[in-house]
Amino acid sequence: MICLLDGTRFYAESCITYKPALRNTPLLVTAGQGISIAANRACTNIGISKFTPIWEEIDRLRVHKGIVYKANFNTFSHHSDRFMTALEKHIQGARSMRYSVDEVFYDVSHLHQINVDLNEHVQALRKAIYKETGVPTGAGVGKTLTLAKVASWAAKNCQPYQGQCVLISEKETDAVLKQMPVGKLWNIGRQLNKHLTQEGILTAYQLKQCDTKTYHKRYSINVANVISELNGIACLDISVEREKKKQIWSTASYRDRLHYRDDLFAELAHHCAEVMRKIRDQKSEMK
Repeated sequence: MICLLDGTRFYAESCITYKPALRNTPLLVTAGQGISIAANRACTNIGISKFTPIWEEIDRLRVHKGIVYKANFNTFSHHSDRFMTALEKHIQGARSMRYSVDEVFYDVSHLHQINVDLNEHVQALRKAIYKETGVPTGAGVGKTLTLAKVASWAAKNCQPYQGQCVLISEKETDAVLKQMPVGKLWNIGRQLNKHLTQEGILTAYQLKQCDTKTYHKRYSINVANVISELNGIACLDISVEREKKKQIWSTASYRDRLHYRDDLFAELAHHCAEVMRKIRDQKSEMK
């Protein structure tokens, strides 16, 4: 059994950790002057979602006395380190893998084998993390990495789950898969979703019924692995070290053009420094 614990609206929540009075204020986070990269729940409730141009929503945001924060990735990194440190303190001895700045997979098979109530375990862990870091979290538990991702999606989108979902029985797992659009599955990208939809495969449950050999030949080993994992057959392992990135970049979108050479050079210097930092973090070399 694998548990996926992830920060809820991590970037937006990180912005207000030290300003709790703003918790109910609509807030958008932007990496530059253009597209928002995060939105808190209050923002979503008034119909403004992330990945929208700031200038298209700024008037509505002002009407609701909302605010725009420019992302401070140093702060996000600090919150991520605190989050990971607090979590790893509580799961010492368990196999784990940091998947992103706010997501961690860890093995709970040993707890399941001695009949520990995984719902209670996950709930206690979420409360402890929130108390220590102020980061709200969601959690999903499944037999494989892909099913843990499915459970995490269900925790946020399906009733009666409220922030956490533990999928143990096949009946409950299938009920969730029937509600889940195939495009929401881990490792099913936009183009693959388009092809599967054209075949009439609309839900994760329908993909689960497909033959792995046929879809390996038709698409790739990745699709075959997804099908196997949906059927409870583990193909991915959290113990395998993630491959280093071969392409690294730093970008920002701007509403206005940069008219002055000094401004342009300042932005180039900033992005070059960000790329160098990412290269050092994964201990790579560049030509």
